[in-house]
Amino acid sequence: MFTKNLARVFLLAAVVSSLLSQLSGRQVTVLQKAPTVDVMRSDRNTLNLGDAYSSAPTVLTFYHGGWCQQCKTQLAELARSEDELTSMGYQLLVISTDAPEFLHESTANLKTAMLALSDSSAAAASAFGVARRVDETLGENEAQNLNMAERTGGHNTDLLAAPVIYIIGVDGIEKVLFGKSDFTHYFVTKQELLQGAVDAMW
Repeated sequence: MFTKNLARVFLLAAVVSSLLSQLSGRQVTVLQKAPTVDVMRSDRNTLNLGDAYSSAPTVLTFYHGGWCQQCKTQLAELARSEDELTSMGYQLLVISTDAPEFLHESTANLKTAMLALSDSSAAAASAFGVARRVDETLGENEAQNLNMAERTGGHNTDLLAAPVIYIIGVDGIEKVLFGKSDFTHYFVTKQELLQGAVDAMW
């Protein structure tokens, strides 16, 4: 069963990678239904993503975790864009495989209302097709130094979320996707985020 599930994860990842290859890391129009899986808040209460989408248009960011400096740089850019995005009605959700007790690390030094969420089992990342094996995502030394069992609360030792950003409508439709086809880091600027948010409204 595990092998079958892992095969499905990598099949979905191939689909997302194919979409991103269209524009080599820039904005891609998606127009497909976003998965409605459960994630966890820092207080360990569950949030269903479908309920979240229906409450407001959503900028949904997947990232490795609070230990990842490149990811935190992207979160800082999101925070810089937050006033304009929220004025357009958007909410900001950021998801990593960090367990709930580590979520504060991601936004600790940011003045932001973005909601950091835990996907410690990588179920959400897998459903979106952006789950990646640790040994394929990180350098050898970085992978060896990362204690995934600790970071995920023992729920997952193999998978990280790739750094991608989705813009999702209140209808639950993925409108825009930012990322790179090889799932390496692609820094999305404030200008790109705001343009994508505007495009997603049409």
